Amino acid sequence: MELFVFNPEHDYALADGNRHYVPPRSAVRFSYDCAPFLLYSSPEGLVHNLYFEEKGELCDNRALDCNVAEISKVIPWGWDSAVRKHLLDSGVPEHIMPSEREVAKIRDLSHRKTAVKAQEFLKKESRYTQLFPEPAKMLSSPDQVVGFVEGRGHTLLKSPYSGNGRGHLYAHGKCTPTLLRQASGVIARQGSILAENHLRVVQDFAMEFNVSSESVDFVGFSLFRTRGYAYECNTLASDAHIIDILRKYVGIEVLDDVRELVAGFIRAEIAPFYQGNVGVDMFVYEDGGYRLQPFSEANVRRTMGAAAHSIFKNHCNASSQGTFKILRSSKRGELKALVDKEKSLKPLVMNGGKWSSGFVLLNPVEVTTMYAACVELSQL
Repeated sequence: MELFVFNPEHDYALADGNRHYVPPRSAVRFSYDCAPFLLYSSPEGLVHNLYFEEKGELCDNRALDCNVAEISKVIPWGWDSAVRKHLLDSGVPEHIMPSEREVAKIRDLSHRKTAVKAQEFLKKESRYTQLFPEPAKMLSSPDQVVGFVEGRGHTLLKSPYSGNGRGHLYAHGKCTPTLLRQASGVIARQGSILAENHLRVVQDFAMEFNVSSESVDFVGFSLFRTRGYAYECNTLASDAHIIDILRKYVGIEVLDDVRELVAGFIRAEIAPFYQGNVGVDMFVYEDGGYRLQPFSEANVRRTMGAAAHSIFKNHCNASSQGTFKILRSSKRGELKALVDKEKSLKPLVMNGGKWSSGFVLLNPVEVTTMYAACVELSQL
């Protein structure tokens, strides 16, 4: 039996690097509320919630609800030292989890230097390099930050480890004292900072891959929206429909070329050390025409895009289209009222045993619930 774990604080835990990392209360609540949605993207197995509620408070290290001997594999949202310790404390046997050394290597692969290396590889090997931006650079000193930013125009600085849009700094041709202080702080804490030209994003998307000891397999496309670099929702649609959207900006031959090269990069740089989902974020941008950033970020973990792809494949009618999204509210009872209204206004319609249209809630929602994973579909 496979044991699935939802630890959405994973990116923050990577940045912290400590197995005793304590996530923010919002991340704990998100994990506690939405863990059940994993059953829809991974129907075979058991979901283990890291947290439990006691006297109105969320507590960690929840004991396993199954026979340990029946667990063949543990699949968290992402492997980090903190979730490994959580699972050990919950009773998961060490021999079915990666070692501390292997988890440290996953953390190293999740560093933004992997994206820089991939950008350089693609710029060298692709037949369509004229469509790609200048590769980003890793800077390791305040002087390098000043040298990169001054006189360049719009630039973007990113922490090597960051999540949900945090850790991004913007510059506009001048390295102000505030910017330099913030960038120097990142370098002091994490050893470097990524620097790149700030591009005008037109369409975010990703390619999802499954990495095993034998192969690197392309799973499908992910079309998503962000708000200020924070995740908002995924499009639920067939790959053919997503490709039709993307080909308005870039040719299918470009996407095919990038897919093959990215798979080769993953095979050489990631597959020897990690097995599981890898999502590669990309985007179309505008600069005198439509162009492509073919490797914005490597997510060496499960992703909302992979979850959305699996939900569409396993549960949605092929002729339907919609969104997979996370609803949020910190006010008691507000989220429950909202989802109850959505279910009433948009009742689920089934066709051939699969969802065809309507609103589907993917985790239980009570008056104290703050997060809800849901699907909204319509018939094409």
